[in-house]
Amino acid sequence: MKDLMVDLETLSTNSNALILSISAVQFDFETGEVGKEFNIRPSIQQQIVKGAHIDGGTLEWWLMDNLEAFGELRTIICKPVEDIITELNEFIKDNNIENIWGNGCTFDNVILRNMYLRHSKVFPLPFWADRDVRTVRDIYGVDIREVEFKGTKHKGVDDCKFQIDYITNKDYRKGRGNGY
Repeated sequence: MKDLMVDLETLSTNSNALILSISAVQFDFETGEVGKEFNIRPSIQQQIVKGAHIDGGTLEWWLMDNLEAFGELRTIICKPVEDIITELNEFIKDNNIENIWGNGCTFDNVILRNMYLRHSKVFPLPFWADRDVRTVRDIYGVDIREVEFKGTKHKGVDDCKFQIDYITNKDYRKGRGNGY
């Protein structure tokens, strides 16, 4: 299992967003089999000091539309950002991860890489290891409204598993063009 699905919960949609939680699930793109999980909450204060962005509209969205998931964040272990970076680097190395998936070519992976930059750390995978769930979903013609969500929406590990399910499950693929 060389692929890692990442889901960030944030307080902004900017590339330097404050990260509420980092969740990741190891998986095999060919089979959809899932492996080890990573789920942690970085120190908010440390991120603010390093220039992480908070958007009032995103905060309102959390409080108005996603209070259950927002409350779930309290149950995730909170650690200093530097410790999280070390742990995530070890997770990627120990599990031989080669590809990192995010939901959108400008969201999860970019925000995670920017957190590393703000803390003067090098991300453990090269830029060409980035993969985008939305592009695959579009190519396969997956209508996510037709895919059963198991768990709590915007709970990072559950979001990761949902995304893995619909990009790896051939039953959801309608495809477009030749070869899909």
